Amino acid sequence: MNFSYYVEEDTVSIIVHNDIIPTFFYALMMIVMKPVAEEFFFRKALISFDSKSQTVIFTIISLILCALTRAHGPLGILEWIIMALPVTIAYIVTKNIYISVMAHVLFEFYDNIYEVVYTVGRILNR
Repeated sequence: MNFSYYVEEDTVSIIVHNDIIPTFFYALMMIVMKPVAEEFFFRKALISFDSKSQTVIFTIISLILCALTRAHGPLGILEWIIMALPVTIAYIVTKNIYISVMAHVLFEFYDNIYEVVYTVGRILNR
């Protein structure tokens, strides 16, 4: 069983494996595990609320590190900083990691569910 997927550059990402179990593992990883891990590392572990200046500094570091792990070039870094800003603000305002985790999970669900549904439908209709 191969758990990898192939994405061609500059195209829409479509899962090319033909097994239902790896597709569900992919969905679990992309929609639940990845956003939970990112939020606990980039928000909970990095942002400190000891003082306002530390909060600002660690928030900027958090945003930059988050962007660097996902970006493809300087414009991509800015784009991902902007994308990470709402969940970061939600965490800072509420000081509740679960709110930013749920926001991130919902975004990843919206971003990945079409791919999973298409793949499951393709597998079941072959």
